[in-house]
Amino acid sequence: MSRLETASKPRLFLALASVSMLASTSALACSVHGADTFDSSITVQNELARDVALTEWRGLVEMGPDISPCARTDSLGLITVTKMKQLSLVRYITVDGQRYPAYGWNSASPLIVFRAYKSAAASSNTPTPLTANETNRYTATTSKISVGGGEYVTIRMHYKLFSRGGPMNGVESNILKAYTYRAGGTDKGNIEHTLSLAISIPRLTCRLDNVTVALPDMRASELPVVHSDAGTRQFQVMMDCPSDRVPVQLTLNDAGAATNTGSELTPSAGSTSKGVAVQLLRDGKPVTFGETWKHSNVRAGANAIPFAARYLRTGDDLSAGTLEGKAILRADYQ
Repeated sequence: MSRLETASKPRLFLALASVSMLASTSALACSVHGADTFDSSITVQNELARDVALTEWRGLVEMGPDISPCARTDSLGLITVTKMKQLSLVRYITVDGQRYPAYGWNSASPLIVFRAYKSAAASSNTPTPLTANETNRYTATTSKISVGGGEYVTIRMHYKLFSRGGPMNGVESNILKAYTYRAGGTDKGNIEHTLSLAISIPRLTCRLDNVTVALPDMRASELPVVHSDAGTRQFQVMMDCPSDRVPVQLTLNDAGAATNTGSELTPSAGSTSKGVAVQLLRDGKPVTFGETWKHSNVRAGANAIPFAARYLRTGDDLSAGTLEGKAILRADYQ
């Protein structure tokens, strides 16, 4: 008996290969830390007009705290200016088309504005004004500043000085600080900005003109007794000032005797008369040499300071001759 055997069907074995794709993200280490320190000791003009720029923007330009690349969604938190209790908000000034709060140290100091300055490798430099905290007279903040996009970014604080309007005084060296924080909390790093600033301002000065006063010739009979006077002549010393409200104090001294606190001038060398002196008066009364007074209502241009001079008999023995005395008027500026 024969058997017909057929070939067995081939079997196909499929080995399913599985590829496991493990997704991973490489987070950008957004590190915010460093210091932005700028020392500045400058001299600016005593500009009398209001809101005139006294400096360009000043601060670190090329160097500064470097922020390592951050994710696109990252931003810095508020830059908060602190430790500025010596400053007070005065008014707002428009700078480069943006509104800035301007602060002052005192009622006669220049004004200062601040900005945060961001630069990155592939983006343009971006200034951001610091804006005033209306509930606190000496703090200011910026809006959030984007630092995302995988770039190295630097953030620096700049300042600019403006005239207050009217005569100004300088500012002694002082330190102002600000801090840049990561969004989400101060525990994620910060940049400390420190500005050490001293401002010198030349004082406004007025020019005093010399004046010579000639008293009339007198007869002895016109000065009959000791302390009698005669020949009074009014005169003015002209003072030219660059501005209204220049704070001027005046002092009159006897040029012949610095310690003289009376009102009669010491006779100059060459004087030959006896028993008589030249007496100076202000506001109708004998002056007191060495005494200082404030000259009020200073105006830009010529200002007249009125005085008078007269003969005063000082002794019993009176003899004719010539008589000359000199006084020095000094102006001091606050």
